[in-house]
Amino acid sequence: MKLAYYPGCSVHGSSREYEMSARKVLSRFGMELEEIEDWNCCGAVEAAGVDHELSVALPARNLTLPKVTEAGRIIMLCSACQAVHNKARSEMLADPSLKGRMDGLIGRKVNTDVEIRHLIHYLASDMDRNEIRKQVKKPLTHVKVVPYYGCVVNRPSRFINGDDPDNPTSLENILSDIGAQVLSFSHRNRCCGGTAMLTEEDVAITLGGKILAEAREAGAHCIATVCPLCQVALENASLKARDASGSSYDLPIVYFTQLMGLAFGFGPGELGLGRNVVSTRVLVEKVAGVPA
Repeated sequence: MKLAYYPGCSVHGSSREYEMSARKVLSRFGMELEEIEDWNCCGAVEAAGVDHELSVALPARNLTLPKVTEAGRIIMLCSACQAVHNKARSEMLADPSLKGRMDGLIGRKVNTDVEIRHLIHYLASDMDRNEIRKQVKKPLTHVKVVPYYGCVVNRPSRFINGDDPDNPTSLENILSDIGAQVLSFSHRNRCCGGTAMLTEEDVAITLGGKILAEAREAGAHCIATVCPLCQVALENASLKARDASGSSYDLPIVYFTQLMGLAFGFGPGELGLGRNVVSTRVLVEKVAGVPA
């Protein structure tokens, strides 16, 4: 079964390990991500600061592509990408004149009937949890993990068909299904400061440091995330933020698909775990049951 797939810029750049691991995980269910042809950058959060219609036109153009229209649903790995596309779709549905301007600007009809799904929502809501459990070859029995959603994947809920924005459970359910010890984590929906990383890095490091501090206090071996921007921001903070003793946190920030892949029996190399900036060696040893 092929799933129409929009990668976005980060997944083809700094976060290739996310796509690598997602493809491996989906292969166990007989599924394949089929990248849509001729996609363009969605504009992320930056385009809205330049021009509103530009921020709609960029994602709208992707919704005119033949493969998207044929599939009727598109899968995304990036929280920001799925939020931006869903926002544009929602605005065009609410304002037919805006939809008409986009059709004219792009020169093709924008398909506002397309369902836009983040992979975490697709796996957690559209698949039977028992199917995930059946694929587990190496339960993550010795791995203590905190789930980190970030602030965008489920918000705003008025146009994102995802999880409860205040009390999500999708990531916890998947991590539990692969045998991990899922720890309570109050910062799971807090902002990591990712969008401030290039302009106000000190702000991003401070915000990320708070997330890392709670994760360490909880006894986590890693933080599992669903967003490429969050992953980069938290890895940066893991190396640069300092605890009360002046030490860095040095805590692995991994994609939930990498953890699923380990539980499904794939090797670290197949899941891109060597691409993570913060070493995942200790985490891999925990999965193998080898003392760190």
